[in-house]
Amino acid sequence: THKVLPVETLSLDAKTQGAVSMIEEILNKWEKYSQVLASDKEGLKRGYSILQDIKQDMQRVLLFSDIQKDPILKEVYNELDILLVTEEIKFNRGDYL
Repeated sequence: THKVLPVETLSLDAKTQGAVSMIEEILNKWEKYSQVLASDKEGLKRGYSILQDIKQDMQRVLLFSDIQKDPILKEVYNELDILLVTEEIKFNRGDYL
């Protein structure tokens, strides 16, 4: 079993802490995205806009952090990237119409 520690209790270097903060922000946007899509059809434009914000944030994580050195952060990032690509495909083929 793994013991999950709050991020604040971990000793992280500045770049890693920055990556963790950015990923937390991305996760918050995913939550908002799911709520907007669940609201109604009018939420599609807002949902797509949030999805594009998430895409930009994902690119920023790669630019401004060194997640490649942290296997856990890299795994989380990869999962979020798969989710992003999947949602973009769903939007492009009209799954939410």
